[in-house]
Amino acid sequence: MLFTSYGFVAFILGLFIVYYLVPRKAQWLLLLGASYLFYFLASPQYLIYIATTTVTTFFAAYKIDQITQKLAADLEQQKKELGKDEKKALRATVKRRQRKWLIACLLLNFGILAAVKYSNFTIANINFLMDTLGSDRQLSFLKIALPMGISFYTFQSMSYIIDIYRNKHPAEKNLLR
Repeated sequence: MLFTSYGFVAFILGLFIVYYLVPRKAQWLLLLGASYLFYFLASPQYLIYIATTTVTTFFAAYKIDQITQKLAADLEQQKKELGKDEKKALRATVKRRQRKWLIACLLLNFGILAAVKYSNFTIANINFLMDTLGSDRQLSFLKIALPMGISFYTFQSMSYIIDIYRNKHPAEKNLLR
């Protein structure tokens, strides 16, 4: 569905009307459903990308938050028993565990973004280089669907996971939110 099509305009107008008809508490759920429906209508295979980002970001944020809460509980329970150096060592261990989840999430999601957006660009440059060097061999282009807004939602979700890692916000407990 193109942004300039009548179908898109009808979709947005319908969504706008329904948004103000549903109770305020359910508006976020309507927008979530409409977003996923829009991706599905554009191409069902796009759902794979956005669902992967959603699930991996939610799970990594949950694990990072779980590690943070366990640290707080451990420090509270042992605050009189642990010395300054022991507390520092415990925090460093926790930070390493959190960082592993952060890096895994970042690599997976930025890896998807890079593969989808830049694989054919890279292949074109390799083919140009091979042609320049006199080779007759050419790599075939990949047929990868490029979803609309993949950079936007990838960077948004990665900023969220970084905020969780930096302990700016608690992780969301509801996958749909």
